[in-house]
Amino acid sequence: MKRKTPRTILSLLLIALLFITRALPAGATEAQIPEYGLFLSLPASLDVITRNTPPDDPVLRLYGLSTDQLRREGLYLKAYDVTGEYTLALSLSQSGGDYNLLGEAELLGIASSQNGAKAEVFYTSQAVFLLYANTEGTRLTCQTQAGGIGFTLTLSAPSGLKPGMSSTLKAIAQSADFGLGQ
Repeated sequence: MKRKTPRTILSLLLIALLFITRALPAGATEAQIPEYGLFLSLPASLDVITRNTPPDDPVLRLYGLSTDQLRREGLYLKAYDVTGEYTLALSLSQSGGDYNLLGEAELLGIASSQNGAKAEVFYTSQAVFLLYANTEGTRLTCQTQAGGIGFTLTLSAPSGLKPGMSSTLKAIAQSADFGLGQ
């Protein structure tokens, strides 16, 4: 009987850890923005810098950035694709709006007034997002307002947008945990 007790306790601890640990897709990195209680899963192929990146992190030197620069630019996250195809930038703000309360026509009107381009509306368990490209075909923007947070995630590809970049941006947005539950 005594032999089973340690195994049982160990099994229960492992099960508890599974529930406590955030599930990430294979090959993903988690970024946390504590100021907003926001979590994002990002592809492992990105070098990620947040305002919380330690000042001695070699990634800062690699890209010639500092966390102070992020703050001055109004960014909470900047990520670089290791192949150099694109960068991501995340800006956040306090927001009184909530895209979940708006209809699709109202959301498309917001996108049109901001950039004049066609937009796609897509839904996740926590938010409704707008996704649109600039007219030059070098930038995709994904935005929402949810849980009092204004969220704008921008993918910039100086050599032009390639197939799959839209899916990458949408997957990152879908991973956004605003702390609102399911």
